[in-house]
Amino acid sequence: MINIFGVVLFLRTGWLVGNTGVLMGMVLVSFVILVALLTVVSGIGVSERCSLGSGGVYSMISSVLGGKLGGTFGLLYVFGQCVAGAMYITGFAESISDLLGLRNIWAVRSISLAVLLGLLGINLAGVKWIVRLQLLLLFLLAVSTLDFVVGSFTHLDPGKLLPIFCLASTLIFTFTFSKSY
Repeated sequence: MINIFGVVLFLRTGWLVGNTGVLMGMVLVSFVILVALLTVVSGIGVSERCSLGSGGVYSMISSVLGGKLGGTFGLLYVFGQCVAGAMYITGFAESISDLLGLRNIWAVRSISLAVLLGLLGINLAGVKWIVRLQLLLLFLLAVSTLDFVVGSFTHLDPGKLLPIFCLASTLIFTFTFSKSY
């Protein structure tokens, strides 16, 4: 679930809602969560039936599909994880560079390299640290998702520092639910 609520969803949610509307955006995200949930449930079913070796996902795939086909899908899985990791790191670096006001491609590349080296250090530290950091990241993603939902319907007035419902947001929200949109 952490991969579903990763950088792609957070960087492109505004674009998704702007092009499809609030209702269709919620439907699309719900379909993504449903597909991920079905994948997780099928993985749980396979792991209960087969013994999970020290190879993790790779050993589970090869025990279910056999050595040749499992190796092929394992290579595709590794390639997909590499591409996804590069995409997540680059998206994170672009967000941080925009936040810091750095509009240079070399700033994005430098931040990406620093994050990649940090992730390498975490992986070299061992699985125990990865599990600890996954729980922290899941908590941060849950808080940021809640912030996105609350921020969609409220407006923060810097003078009063109290969230109030903004009329424009309410009108836009009701407009995107109409069939004419």
